[in-house]
Parts: sequence; structure tokens; C-alpha cells
Amino acid sequence: MQSISFHSLAYNLLYDMAAETLARLNPCKTNNNGYCAGQDDGSHLNNLRCCRECSNVSKVGACKVKSLACKAWICRAAAESNPEAAVELREIMEQAAILGLVAPREPKGFVMSHLGSIPAPKSWVMMDPDSSLW
Repeated sequence: MQSISFHSLAYNLLYDMAAETLARLNPCKTNNNGYCAGQDDGSHLNNLRCCRECSNVSKVGACKVKSLACKAWICRAAAESNPEAAVELREIMEQAAILGLVAPREPKGFVMSHLGSIPAPKSWVMMDPDSSLW
């Protein structure tokens, strides 16, 4: 079994890779008002469909935790509008799943304390945010 420090470094690297993909390709097409490619009626927390009702989002709309699953997940609308980003993020999530580093909406600390016991969802990109995993 590899050490927690290896997993921690891998988590950080994959998180940073996902953040870079989002910044470079902007698959969510988030505008200045916080609306995104997957926006439906504008009634969601932080105006972003993927973050609605998430307890990790602050009152000002910023994420309070470092969650690889959240950083590398995009909705179907974003994935369809930017297949390149969808492929890159899926590859990141596949690597994370191999290492057991992903738990939807859970912060890094939770993942590190539960190494080896987190079941991986079947699909990361284009997962329905209404599913029980989110």
C-alpha cells in the first residue's frame, strides 16, 4: 500500500490538473453573473447547477473545501459543448479513481482519512447532479 503522502501529492496534482483544464478550456462557460452552460432556471445556489444545495459553498458562492470530485466534474451541457475538456477531465477522474481519491462533494481530508474504502461512481463526467452520489 502506498503512503498517505503519495496519495496527498497525487490528489493535489490531479486537482491542479483539473483546475488548469477548467481555466484553459472553460467548459462551463461561466459568465460574470455566475450562470453556466448547464443553467436551467437560475434558482440554484451560487447560480451554478452543479453546486446547488452543497453545504461546502459559502454564502458568497465560493467553495470552502478542496474537492477533486467537484473540481473535475462537469455537467452534460458543459461536456457536450466542450468535448476536449470532457475527455481531459474524464482522464483525470479515471486516474483518481484508480488511486481511490474521489468522493463526491467530500473534501480532501475526508478522502485521505478513508483511503481504500471509497467506492468509485461508474461515470464522472456528465453524471446527473440529481443522482444520489451528489
